[in-house]
Amino acid sequence: AAKLMVMPVKKLKSWNLSELDRETKDGEKVFVAGKILSSGDLTKKIKVVAWNASDKAVEKMKAAKIEFATVVEEIKKNPELKVKLYFVAIADLLLVPIKAK
Repeated sequence: AAKLMVMPVKKLKSWNLSELDRETKDGEKVFVAGKILSSGDLTKKIKVVAWNASDKAVEKMKAAKIEFATVVEEIKKNPELKVKLYFVAIADLLLVPIKAK
């Protein structure tokens, strides 16, 4: 997990909303190691924390009432955030469900 925190963002995978929808379950909180792009729709009610998202992806998530925050925003809101990271490798993709201790 620490390697992800110092890796250049350009080297991380971009995720489309449709990929997030396919790979997540309702109610999950997920950390996306990369940028979220707007292709497709996100129908599941999840909380998404990611390095970044396109403006259109943010608009679509807001319209679908999906809770979204960048990593920086999440750390500012909750500086003592204590989470366990469970990695789920999907081919060359990385999606991390967040489960509180």
